[in-house]
Amino acid sequence: YNIGAKIAIEGNLDYQLMCNAYDAMIRQHDAYRIILQTNAAVPAFTILQEHNTTLGLEDFSTCDQPEQAALDYMQASYTTAFDLHAGRLLHRFILLKVSEQFHYLFSVYHHIITDGWGTSLMFQRLIANYNELYTAGSINTEYPYSYLHFVSDDEKYRNGPAFEKDKTYWKERF
Repeated sequence: YNIGAKIAIEGNLDYQLMCNAYDAMIRQHDAYRIILQTNAAVPAFTILQEHNTTLGLEDFSTCDQPEQAALDYMQASYTTAFDLHAGRLLHRFILLKVSEQFHYLFSVYHHIITDGWGTSLMFQRLIANYNELYTAGSINTEYPYSYLHFVSDDEKYRNGPAFEKDKTYWKERF
C-alpha cells in the first residue's frame, strides 16, 4: 500500500534549509505524525505531538551513472513495505543528490496517511516552507488543515442527514 512521488530540483539547494522546511512541514501536517496501535482489539492510531525524523540524504553524485543510481535507489525504497506493528511513522522523505545542481526530493508513504492529492499538497507546503525560510528567514504562513478536523467533520457527516441522502442516492444509482 505504498504510494510515493519524486520531484526534480534543478539549481542550488541548501540542504540544512530543506531539513528545516521538512521539519516544519511534518509539524504542520498531523497525518504525517500518525503511528498505528496494532495491539488493541480495534485498530487505532495516535498522532505524535513531536517527531524525531529528519530529511534523509543520499549522495549519488560520485557514481558512474548518478541519475540511474538515484532512480534505482528510489525504486528499491518505494517497494520496501512499512512495518505497521513497529510504532513508527508511516513515511520516508529523502533528498537524493545527483549533482551539485540537480537533486530529487523523494517521498514514500503508506496509503493510510495520505493519497495522491495529499502528496501534492505536502510538496507544495514543503516548497513554500523552503522558500519562506530562504527569503524571510522564517515561516510566516500557516497550514490550516488538520487530519483530526477532517475526522471530526467526517464523523458529523456520517451521522447526519446528508450521509443518508447520499447513501440513498448511490444505492439507487448502482
